[in-house]
Amino acid sequence: MNVDELRKVVSLGRPIYQEKIIGDLSGIDLSQSVLVEINFDKAVIGSCSFENSALSRCDLNGHDLSNAKLKGAVFGDCSLRGVNLCEAELDRTAFINSDMTDSNLSKTKLSSITVAGCELESSNWNSSSLQDSAITESNVGSASFEKINWQNFSMSEVDLRSCAWNPVIVAKGLMLKCDFSGLDLAHSRYVNCSFNESTWQKTNCVDASMVQCLFISCVFREVDFSRAELTGSIFSGASLSVVDFSKALLQTSNFDSSNCQGVVFDYTDLSQTRFVGAKIRNTNFIGARLIQSDFSNSLLTNIRLDDASLRHSNWHNVSHDLAGDELENRGTMGTDPARLDAELSLKRSEAA
Repeated sequence: MNVDELRKVVSLGRPIYQEKIIGDLSGIDLSQSVLVEINFDKAVIGSCSFENSALSRCDLNGHDLSNAKLKGAVFGDCSLRGVNLCEAELDRTAFINSDMTDSNLSKTKLSSITVAGCELESSNWNSSSLQDSAITESNVGSASFEKINWQNFSMSEVDLRSCAWNPVIVAKGLMLKCDFSGLDLAHSRYVNCSFNESTWQKTNCVDASMVQCLFISCVFREVDFSRAELTGSIFSGASLSVVDFSKALLQTSNFDSSNCQGVVFDYTDLSQTRFVGAKIRNTNFIGARLIQSDFSNSLLTNIRLDDASLRHSNWHNVSHDLAGDELENRGTMGTDPARLDAELSLKRSEAA
């Protein structure tokens, strides 16, 4: 189908099926069209408008889409290998179950986009800005995310282990069940992000800023958070093994019901931080600032508190193997029998 034939069909408002388009589409208006199994191999896309169009099982491999108008377009089951979207502006564009291997999205402005079930192997997102968007269940193997500025987005079940992930800033990101293992996140900046149920193994987070972030039920293995700023972050229900928080800022954070094994909190600021109901084994708090921290109902085995500041910390109903006066002589709030009786009564009434 040549360009003139294409214009005629589009003017009639008919869907276009199983055609091979030939010619220069610059300036052609294909907005609000339905295009199914279209081969654009012999076409030049140029400034063609696909606004609010639905493209299904179309072949756009290797095309330059950087000047095309793609607002509101939906690409479903399309082949977009090696497409160029550099510096494009994508607004409400959706890519569903499409192959975007080797695609170039560097310096793009992405707003309210959806990427779901796509193949993003070796794609380039460097220096892109993204907001109000979602990326789910997509393969990003060997993709590059250098110097990105992403805000208010969701990313679920994405494996980032083989990626170059080095953001300028990530804010209000919802990154659930992702894998950050092996990444170098040193000096990176995250604000109000949620990493719940994600996996972190041998991840370098030295000097990172992750203020008021959620790490609920995450798994951490051999992770280095030394000197990181984690004020107000939540690690409740997390599993932490051989994690280094030395000299980190963790004021007003929460480790309730966490499982800590071989964790280092040496010279860490843990003021007003909670460890209620936590299981803490073989862990050091040497020189830590634990003022007004709460360890009530926790289980402590083989921990070190040398030179730690424990003033007004709460150790109510703690099970521990510390020396008898290790806590009592250092300004702590110990077990209150009246409070313990009240809690037991409450539990009995709830059980009944």
